[in-house]
Amino acid sequence: MNEDGRQLPFKDASFDVVFAGDVLEHTNEQKRLIKEALRVFKPGGYAQFVVPNFNSFWEGHYGMLWFPGMSKEAAKKYVRWQGKD
Repeated sequence: MNEDGRQLPFKDASFDVVFAGDVLEHTNEQKRLIKEALRVFKPGGYAQFVVPNFNSFWEGHYGMLWFPGMSKEAAKKYVRWQGKD
């Protein structure tokens, strides 16, 4: 299985629940990933796709207070200032 979910090694309609947490923003092929997730999804089941809110004051990857709209350069400095990599 590849790490981005574009080709899952499961038969069609294999699962009652499909969950993808903080995945869609890490691929350039969101439609393909969603189609593949829905392919393995049983009719009448439950699918949940969680995506980050880029306007949030919480940064989930680092687990820290965040200031939306920071430039990449400012964000890098802020992350380092917080002792994160």
